[in-house]
Amino acid sequence: MVDGASILSALAARGIDASAYGVAPERLVTHLQSLGELDATHLEDLTLAFSCSEGNSRALAEFQRIYGGEFAGALSRLSLGRAEIDEVAQTVRERLFMSRAGARPKILDYAGRGPLAGWLRAVIVRAGVDHRRKLAHDPTQATEEEPLVDLGEASRDPELESLRKRYEEPFRVAFRDAVRMLPTDERNALRLNVAEGLNIEQIGLLYGVHRATVARWIKSARDGIAQTTQRLLAERLGLPAQDIESLVRLCQSRLDVGFSVLGVNAPTEVGDLTATGPTSSVRRH
Repeated sequence: MVDGASILSALAARGIDASAYGVAPERLVTHLQSLGELDATHLEDLTLAFSCSEGNSRALAEFQRIYGGEFAGALSRLSLGRAEIDEVAQTVRERLFMSRAGARPKILDYAGRGPLAGWLRAVIVRAGVDHRRKLAHDPTQATEEEPLVDLGEASRDPELESLRKRYEEPFRVAFRDAVRMLPTDERNALRLNVAEGLNIEQIGLLYGVHRATVARWIKSARDGIAQTTQRLLAERLGLPAQDIESLVRLCQSRLDVGFSVLGVNAPTEVGDLTATGPTSSVRRH
């Protein structure tokens, strides 16, 4: 194991201060020791990667500034469409910086054996190839697993629940299709907020955009799901206006339940979304 004092000395010699990212030096040293033999050339990359895994906002912003362009650049070589590039890029960001089901953020797999940029490009391309293989095997798989669709299920309102049972399958299909029709950014932002529990600031850091932009995406997504579900049901079933309105209320109520379960107030105005959301696997310092 590399001596901790030697690591601190090497960091200092290169002017690397982990505390600038809100990371305790001893935590960084412990992580670097776990990697075995170190190449001092990549200590700055290793420090940034570890700080991002800690969910530090300054580190995530710096990562986006330096490497944000790598996603489109690497994925464009796979002949993916713009929407697919956005989808894969967001998936990679989530894997890099979020802990899920006990698995640590993937960014911690970077061991400094080469530049962080090269390692990142390999991760992005691998995710892109996996995406293409998945779609080739089952073109519906990516969207069928969309967790937002589950928010269209049972209601606590007896009247709405009765209506849901009567039109369960047509409603679910319309709701699912409405989610699919959302612009990629809006769908991902809503999913991260409702299904993953991230607040708008955390989502903004993942995307490299201002929190107000995320708030607009989420509000637009919520409105879009309700409006499109209503339109699709009217087109496909010719339901009475009163039933359509009730089904749309069911759609909206499920989104509101999703927010309340996560400890987030269901927003009606863009400004309402600026409240801090629940604690998530992306930790902030």
